[in-house]
Amino acid sequence: MLAPVPTFSNYFVLISRSQSTLGFEWEPARDFQTASADLEYKVVYSLDPLLLDDTAADSSTPTGVMVINDWTPALTTTGITGLSALTSYFAAVFVRDADGNIAKLGPREFITSQVGAPIISSPIVYSNITTTGIDMSWGAASDVTTPTNQIEYRVVQAQTTAILSDLSNVSGTPGTGVHILQDWTTGLNQFSVTGLNSGTDYALAVVARGVVGVTSLYDPHLIRTLDLSAPTVGSDIVYSNVATTSLTASWGAASDDATSPAQLQYKLVRSSTATAIDSIAEIQSLSAPNLVMNWTANATSYPVTGLSQGQIYYFNYLVRDAAGNIAIGNPMRIVSADTAAPAVGGAIVYSSIAET
Repeated sequence: MLAPVPTFSNYFVLISRSQSTLGFEWEPARDFQTASADLEYKVVYSLDPLLLDDTAADSSTPTGVMVINDWTPALTTTGITGLSALTSYFAAVFVRDADGNIAKLGPREFITSQVGAPIISSPIVYSNITTTGIDMSWGAASDVTTPTNQIEYRVVQAQTTAILSDLSNVSGTPGTGVHILQDWTTGLNQFSVTGLNSGTDYALAVVARGVVGVTSLYDPHLIRTLDLSAPTVGSDIVYSNVATTSLTASWGAASDDATSPAQLQYKLVRSSTATAIDSIAEIQSLSAPNLVMNWTANATSYPVTGLSQGQIYYFNYLVRDAAGNIAIGNPMRIVSADTAAPAVGGAIVYSSIAET
């Protein structure tokens, strides 16, 4: 059996940027056997993302790959210096556990600022995320030609971070798909985005501009608003192909204001009484054989087996959206088929026999 390798989250973000430097951070990896403090990290970068394959973790680093940090315990942030202005660089992080198993995060593209652009020294912080709003705040940029309190900021939104990562889309006339939430404002360091839809992803970024008109970009992020609304259940369970020990249970597809029908998940349960499966908590506590089908995406029918003939059953289902909100259907009764003939009693006994 292969030993488990460490695992990363997807968090790998830019925290500082200038025309010649980049700084970024990531969340610590996790491992079943090696403590977090003992996990070692190797960070590399290149102008070509194809070079940042698994061989970049080797002791003999491939040509075209530069090592930022060699194997270093508990490393979660680093930076690169001596870079060219307005250039794309690709970085990757490798993690190694005590058994030598290696996993990779990235590569991720980071772009330096252009010459004369304000220096970004801290990332955007997102807070107070609700169903319809997101608060943004960021540290002030610095600039050799512009006093800090005179640097201007623009807040922008799009459907993807890729659109916002292109400075030409966000610095002048907005590019296709770019929405200006707050235009150039001096000294701005926070902004509240409102009027959003629940459970929806929004790409957000901030652009800084000095007096000479050169701009820098705070790294865009994709932020999802909260989804607190449970799905709307479909039609109740109906039965078909009812046999002595099996049947097919079917129900209508649910709908949700944020999760697509294909991503909605269903759980099917059974019981001998309706009251045992008429609440979410009761259904969540069940295990086999009463747990008939565990969470399954886009399922609206299930072939049930293992029943007893001629018995009364109740079935019900839950539906769950991507945010974990759950709705419940209604318990529906069914009797499995009974093909067994009644058992006869004793032989016929005759009495009161008369001559006629």
